[in-house]
Amino acid sequence: KKVQEKLRIPIVATMHGFGISGCLTAEYVMPNGKFCDGFHSYKKCIQCKPGLKGLIISFLHKEITVKSGYIPYFKQFDKVIVPSKILQKYCEIRGIYNTVHLPNFAEIKTLKNMEIPFNDFYLFIGRITKQKGIVELINTYNKFTKSKFFNNRKLIIIGDGPLREFVLKNTQKNKNIIFLGKKRQEEIIPYYKNAYCLIVPSIWLENHSLVLLEGSFYDVPVVTTNRGGNSEIVKHNYNGIILDVSREELEKALYDFFIKYDNLDHLRNKKPISNYITGSQYAEQLTKIYKG
Repeated sequence: KKVQEKLRIPIVATMHGFGISGCLTAEYVMPNGKFCDGFHSYKKCIQCKPGLKGLIISFLHKEITVKSGYIPYFKQFDKVIVPSKILQKYCEIRGIYNTVHLPNFAEIKTLKNMEIPFNDFYLFIGRITKQKGIVELINTYNKFTKSKFFNNRKLIIIGDGPLREFVLKNTQKNKNIIFLGKKRQEEIIPYYKNAYCLIVPSIWLENHSLVLLEGSFYDVPVVTTNRGGNSEIVKHNYNGIILDVSREELEKALYDFFIKYDNLDHLRNKKPISNYITGSQYAEQLTKIYKG
C-alpha cells in the first residue's frame, strides 16, 4: 500500500476462479447430483451437507470467505480483472463492485508440420482431476467402446494431475484410450487440428477456459458442460455442443453424444462467440486499466 501511494499507481488483481462463491470442496455439486450455481447464502450449505459437517462448512464459509478471505482481499484493490462475465456477476452478488471484464487471450500459432500418428479422434486436454469430469468421460467411453455403436474413434488424453494413475489403469483395460501425459503448447496444436472434437466435461465452474478458447480457434468442435463461463465461448450447435445436465446425468449425456453425433463438420471453422483478443490487444487493454 505504501509503495502504491508513493508511485501513485493502482493495485490491480486478477481473479482466476470462483473461490468467492464459497464452495470449499471446489466441486459445486449437491448430494442429489445437481450442480450448485453458488447464487445463494452460505446457510444453504447446511442444507447441502446436513449435520455437523454442514455446520462446520457453513462456518468456514463465513469466516474464510466473508470475514478474512477472498471477499475482503479483493475489495481492497483498485481494480479486479475477471476473465468471464459470469464471474463478474458472482463478484457483484458478493459485494465486489470494482471489477473489470477482460477475457483471456489466445495466441494462435501455425506449425509447418501438423502431422501426428493419429486422426479423427476424441480429445481431452486439461488437468487430470475429478473436477474436470475425467472420471465420467472415461467411464462413458469404456461403455461406448463395448457397444454396437462404437465408431473406432480413439480417446486421446493430454495433461497431468492427481488422477493420472486412474487414467493409466484404464489405458491398460481399454486399448482405445491413449494417454500422452503433459505436453508443451507447440506439441498440442496438431492434436487440436486433427481431432474429431475436443471434450471438456467440466464439473466445477470454469472461468474463461483457455482450452475451450484454443480448441475453438483451431477449428475443432467443442463438447462441454454449461458450467461457469463455458457458454461465453461455446454456443450450442454453432461451434460446439453444450451438455446442460446435472452431474448424475453427465455420463448419460456423454453416452448420448457418442452414439448420436457422428458428424460434426457443420461445427467446424467457427470462432468463439466471445470477443477474441490477441496478446498485444490484452496488453493494451491491461495498460489502460492501470492508467485508469
